[in-house]
Amino acid sequence: GLTFDEVTGKVNLSRDAILDFAKQSEEAMRAERLSRYLSDLTDSQLDLGVQSALTNRQLADANARYEEATKWIADFTQNSTLGEYALRLWNDEWQKYNSQMMSSAKEVRELKKQQDELQNSLENVNEQIDNAKEVYNEYQKKLDETADAATESGKKAASGFAEGSDSASGEIEQAGKRV
Repeated sequence: GLTFDEVTGKVNLSRDAILDFAKQSEEAMRAERLSRYLSDLTDSQLDLGVQSALTNRQLADANARYEEATKWIADFTQNSTLGEYALRLWNDEWQKYNSQMMSSAKEVRELKKQQDELQNSLENVNEQIDNAKEVYNEYQKKLDETADAATESGKKAASGFAEGSDSASGEIEQAGKRV
């Protein structure tokens, strides 16, 4: 990268140094894009979790309605004689619970399918997050190494500047005494 050359007292602006610096900048931009991507995936993960919780609640409610309807129909059927059963077959209550049983059974099937789809999506997002984190950590490691090298180079440059400044101050002082 762009480093301080202690021999010349200048920043190394060779072709290779500039190319290294450009590559490091590109890595930093990739890491930033990856960080935004991770943030988006995390948002998706949260949304899927909320949708999954809502679907679980709807599924529990639909199951409860189904159980209520099947219990009423079973009780009605067991407690009725054949004649009463025939008379009550079109009874409003029986029709209500039969309709509830049919619609809640359909709703349960649809919600279970939706829940499976949400679970698959959530697993997919979790896998993407894990993969993106791996790549991000690699980029971050490279950037940290580059930052450490740049910091060390900067310290050397500052030290060289300070030494040069002290030397220049001494020379100015000497020149002032001579005058």
